Amino acid sequence: MSDVAGIPRDWLEYAHSTRFCPTPGGDLHLGHIYMCLVNEHVARKAGGHFHLVFDDTQIHWMQLRSTSEEMRGHARRISEDLEWMNFDIEVTVSQSEVMHVVNHHLNRLYGYVAPPQRVGYMPGLDAPTVVGMKGEPFPYTTGMVPEKVFLDYLLGVEHLIRGMDLITEFSLYKHWEEWFRLPATKHTYLPRLLTRSEPGAPLESLSKTNHSESSVRSLKAKGMSPVSYT
Repeated sequence: MSDVAGIPRDWLEYAHSTRFCPTPGGDLHLGHIYMCLVNEHVARKAGGHFHLVFDDTQIHWMQLRSTSEEMRGHARRISEDLEWMNFDIEVTVSQSEVMHVVNHHLNRLYGYVAPPQRVGYMPGLDAPTVVGMKGEPFPYTTGMVPEKVFLDYLLGVEHLIRGMDLITEFSLYKHWEEWFRLPATKHTYLPRLLTRSEPGAPLESLSKTNHSESSVRSLKAKGMSPVSYT
């Protein structure tokens, strides 16, 4: 196991892992399954693990779509659908439930303290200032916060496989990896699946359309089996 600042990883002992990190704001659709299949395949081929990590820390943005109770329900449905799809998930964790553990490690290793108002900030909003381990200020302006980068390290995530729409976060992710002196993570950004809202309509990403007809729940109700997806 690789060390950081001379301190061995002492929370979760995994390596060569990948993760699927959905926001619990709705049901899984075919685009999500595509992402899970690629992540699981890459992890197994490397002899690693496939994790499910719920990105539920962007509270202000999430509450525009769902209440806290609804978010917990979405997370439960996502877990059930992935289990029905026979994905072999090593660890299931919600970011909001483990951030105190992550911050403990960051404080112990680097003297890093997250600002209390951190959760909920999104690009374009007024940003608080984060002071790094050398004392220099860094503006926080994105959902890719340093705690999430360090959580990936604790989970042994060595290959980050995500949709092409998230490629704008690449440089900031690498910045925090270097700042915390973490091993470099490999990044792969996949093209998004496209669909039409109706015959003849322009192609759009599944995430931008009413994808209820392509949700796992909908297709399952129509009698499809997990083999039908893969």
